[in-house]
Amino acid sequence: MITILATVFVLGVLIFVHELGHFAVAKWVGIGVPRFSIGLGPKIFSVQKGETEYRLAWIPFGGYVKMAGDMSAEAVEGDDAGEEFPPEKQFDRKPVWARLLVVSAGSIMNFVWAILVFTLVFYTSGLQSIPSTKVDKVVWPGGGTPEGLEKLLPGSIVKSVDGKSVSTWDEFIETVIEGEGALELSCVDSSGDQCEITLSASDSLRQIIAVSVSPFIEPEVGVVTSGGPADEAGIRQGDRFVIIKKDTTEHMIHRWMDAVAVIHGSPEVELTMMMQRGDSSYTVQVMPARQQIPDTETSMKEVGLIGITQVSVSRPLPLIESFVEGIDRSFFLAGYILDLLGKLISRDISPRLVGGPILVGQMAGESAKQGFSVLLSFMALFSVNLAVLNMLPVPVLDGGHVVFLLIEVVWRRPLSVEQRARVSQIGFFLLIGIMVLVTYNDILRLLGF
Repeated sequence: MITILATVFVLGVLIFVHELGHFAVAKWVGIGVPRFSIGLGPKIFSVQKGETEYRLAWIPFGGYVKMAGDMSAEAVEGDDAGEEFPPEKQFDRKPVWARLLVVSAGSIMNFVWAILVFTLVFYTSGLQSIPSTKVDKVVWPGGGTPEGLEKLLPGSIVKSVDGKSVSTWDEFIETVIEGEGALELSCVDSSGDQCEITLSASDSLRQIIAVSVSPFIEPEVGVVTSGGPADEAGIRQGDRFVIIKKDTTEHMIHRWMDAVAVIHGSPEVELTMMMQRGDSSYTVQVMPARQQIPDTETSMKEVGLIGITQVSVSRPLPLIESFVEGIDRSFFLAGYILDLLGKLISRDISPRLVGGPILVGQMAGESAKQGFSVLLSFMALFSVNLAVLNMLPVPVLDGGHVVFLLIEVVWRRPLSVEQRARVSQIGFFLLIGIMVLVTYNDILRLLGF
């Protein structure tokens, strides 16, 4: 039930936001709008207000804005609504710039919505970070380490960078990257001795150091997913792993990744876990659920998951800084999605990694179980995804209509209705093929293949 409600919530909000973008800009440039529909197919109910019928329909995977004089695929109902509007309120009679704005407004609205939601999440929940500057290991590209950095031993705790005190891993990384000139680290090693490290660091060397030094993460449980294997076994936030027994082998757990390695390697295998809670300990039986996650960019791997996260702390952010973080996160995700699309086209990554509506529903449900802020973060991520995918130059998508309008600018005349219809049919069948592929991938994941 949580999964269903979360999916309806995420899709409903994002469809509304997308169509609201088209609707608002259409009204702004003077286009008549006889219908605004959330959902497709037969209506559940509708309200007439002014010239527009506001409709809620049964099929939740889409929506549309019916505009007067619009012969595009957005007029999906096939009726004559809109013919009674005067010529000056017809979509096809508006200048190209106005039509471009209307067609692009849905994706723009989705992208702006993602920024606003990320801003809200960062402002209310802060920036999550590992609550320690303890070093796990240093792995330098190509082997070896720069002279002086060998003093940064596993177990060392970094106290300051360039004279600035740091208490979380994000602060450590941020200060290393943003600094200039020589890099100065003050730390305490595992035996309690003070160590001072000075490196003649360029900007590029600072970047390499930031990714070469990995944090030590305590084997402490952070968020426990409601209804997951860990939750059902009675594991709670703040509990610590001590020993995990698999078959007859006992694995001592000294750090978070020790626990991850055993759990990931044990899908649907019952594990005996000795946990510590405060000054006492307890033992539980947990069977990790079998799931597939990306292994490399070209393959998936099957792992065991019990529904927990590592412990983290929240660094409060003021509103302006939250907004900047929201912008940065949204543009980063957009670039990442475009990069993945490019690799899909060049076949550098497998189409098997692409998910469809079932995967979206599963992710929405899992996000909701981890808390409302996590669900909002997923909504923002999915909103960026919709913004990017809708602007792809595929007929029947918004990006395809943009291409039609750009052709009109170049040729100084629009494509005929017949030409647009033929190209849109190709785009429609291409879209159906993609939907079949991603749904097939979803079904394979459900079956464990």
